[in-house]
Amino acid sequence: MKKLNENIKKTMSARIITALILTIVAVPIFFVGGWWYVGLILVALIIATTEFLAAAKVSRVYWLIYFFAYIAIFSLTFWVFIKNNMKTNHSLGLSLFDLSYWSLPRGFNELDISTLGIVVIMITIFALLISDPNFQFEIATYMFLMIVLVGIGFQSFLFLRFYPLQQGDSSPTFQPTWLTSSFLLLYILIGTVGNDVGAYFIGVLFGKNKMAPRISPNKTWEGFIGGYVVSALLSFVFAITVSLLGNPLIPSLDIHAPTWYLLIIFSLSIPLLANVGDLFFSVLKRNFAIKDYGKMLRGHGGILDRLDSLLVVSLAISTILTLIENGFGIV
Repeated sequence: MKKLNENIKKTMSARIITALILTIVAVPIFFVGGWWYVGLILVALIIATTEFLAAAKVSRVYWLIYFFAYIAIFSLTFWVFIKNNMKTNHSLGLSLFDLSYWSLPRGFNELDISTLGIVVIMITIFALLISDPNFQFEIATYMFLMIVLVGIGFQSFLFLRFYPLQQGDSSPTFQPTWLTSSFLLLYILIGTVGNDVGAYFIGVLFGKNKMAPRISPNKTWEGFIGGYVVSALLSFVFAITVSLLGNPLIPSLDIHAPTWYLLIIFSLSIPLLANVGDLFFSVLKRNFAIKDYGKMLRGHGGILDRLDSLLVVSLAISTILTLIENGFGIV
């Protein structure tokens, strides 16, 4: 075990305190769900968008770029909610703008992308690229990538929270409450955070062999293995426990279901996906010569620094669940 210097001890203490505060503030909202959860995601989305624009050093003089980025990301994140509710109101013969019939589960119970929205984003970025000599190709590519990834990634956060409620409508044996419907999201969080925490502490205490020094100098193979084991075990134990107590994550992830093995596949995949997300965002930060996207969370950086791994994990798991539901023969 390595001896910790004062700087590492201070950083570790700051990370622990910040993590505890985040847990106290955010976890109750995960359980409550509803508009409280949507509001939390909206605030995080605004901050994350501001952070990735600032990282690219997009001057605030270009207010049009900021305005476009916010509108584009919000459209990708909330498009499915607007589309599904407008479709339902139309089928019921109601006014499309009669908000009293709009439902959160109905809005976010699937992962969906607006093809037209993607095309509009591409055309707009191309127009900015050819009309403004200061808007370079590297920044244009970065903006398109981040708008799509962050926009759809945040939609997956909403999907994972509200998707189990839809499963309750289609399965007489699975009737989740607002509390138990949060278990799928918590499962993803436990796996992702478990990987981060395990990798950090085991890497700090025992790490010697650098994993990707060019991209992330502090990552070690010891930390990777430790984070992987902690993540896989914690997420799998959580899923098995709630399933045995009669509250599975969703019907296809029930220990008593024929597809129970998906729990093993997901638990083993989450730490790998988390590392992919972490390394991907590290490459972007290296490109812009920054250590963190922000300084809001002491010891952790910005909101996007905390959500980088979770974005990739949530998007991947949401996509797989969507494919399974649509009969793509994965199970």
